[in-house]
Amino acid sequence: MDFIVSVFVGTSTKPVSGTKGGNVTLTCESEDREITHISLFHQADEIPVCETEECKSENDRVFKEGSCDIIIKDLRLSDAGKYILRVYYTNDQAELERQITEYHLHIHGKVKTDQTISVCFLVFLIM
Repeated sequence: MDFIVSVFVGTSTKPVSGTKGGNVTLTCESEDREITHISLFHQADEIPVCETEECKSENDRVFKEGSCDIIIKDLRLSDAGKYILRVYYTNDQAELERQITEYHLHIHGKVKTDQTISVCFLVFLIM
């Protein structure tokens, strides 16, 4: 009987900047691993990731490039914030491992004076 063990590899945080209307890449260092699944979250919501840029889905602005880099195109101010990328892969012993990377995306761009901007502030209490 074969067992699959889930091993937590670690979390790192990366600042990423983009321009409104442009593209940004959330880079992923996967080395030469067999990736079994990729999931991307923004503000606790899972975002569908297309396998290619030509993919047609409910969110065709987000797609995978290479083994696990994520491209977000046509950036909007609402795209700013925290993203979590989870990459699941098998190691040499056929165990399932997970690599988690956290990104903080900042969007630069002009805002019309008649637009309303809502900003969310997160307060972390350290005990």
